[in-house]
Amino acid sequence: MDMSSKATNAATFSILFLSVIFNVDSACTKEKYCVNTYEPSLLSFGRIYWDLTQVPRDIPAESLSVCLKQNVITAIPDGVFSHLLRCQRLDLSYNHISSLRNLSFKGLVLLKYLDLGNNYVSFVEAKAFEELESLQTLNLGNNCLSTISQRIFKGLKHLRRLYLENNKISNIEKGAFFPLNSLQVVSLGSNKLETLDPNMFVNLLRPFYFGSFCARSHVWESLCWLRDELIHGSIYNFENVAPVCQTGISVVQIHSSFCSPPGVYFVKLELLHSTFLLSLFALICLQMNIG
Repeated sequence: MDMSSKATNAATFSILFLSVIFNVDSACTKEKYCVNTYEPSLLSFGRIYWDLTQVPRDIPAESLSVCLKQNVITAIPDGVFSHLLRCQRLDLSYNHISSLRNLSFKGLVLLKYLDLGNNYVSFVEAKAFEELESLQTLNLGNNCLSTISQRIFKGLKHLRRLYLENNKISNIEKGAFFPLNSLQVVSLGSNKLETLDPNMFVNLLRPFYFGSFCARSHVWESLCWLRDELIHGSIYNFENVAPVCQTGISVVQIHSSFCSPPGVYFVKLELLHSTFLLSLFALICLQMNIG
């Protein structure tokens, strides 16, 4: 064997060795899609460059999982995913997306997982998620949302996990969570909410998991309902630890002096009712004696 053959064999071996060590798939480096390493049956669209500025128009229609994270995509054109009728997972995290339009996710009827975390989303049109009838997980964490409108989650009847932490949310319109009949986890930590209305979660099945929430001292009493549900176990804190609050206190840290013990309201009502009856009886007796 001559020196050139040995050099060629050595180079080939080195490439194969590095491919095994670093799990490199040559098909993924040359083509626009590849077979998922961990799930061979799952056809995934592979991002070639780190600087995609728009959603590619040639994603294979048979893709089940599409990953476009860590690019500089700024917008989702209407119907750009409409041909992905089999897609179940879409990751658009760590981009520069600022708004979601009514037709942004048109056609993704089988989508179960949608990650929009770590973008700049500040506006969501009312019907942006309406066609995602199979969606189970929606991540909108680490964005710029300030208001959760009443119709934003319309159509998400199978949604189980909703992540809204680290936004600028100061207002959740009445009935915003009503369509979410299957919701099991909701995270609202690190926002600008002053308080939480108990009617906000009235339509959610118990028990469900609730993320961290910090409240200021002047609204502690209005959160007693949540503390009581945490105590009774109808709502769980899925972080299992009290979050650090820089401007307030965690719901799970509310001191008992700010809230009556669970169930005491019913006791007070019964005592008030008994006191009223005794007072009424005494008044009748007094009137009879006077007469």
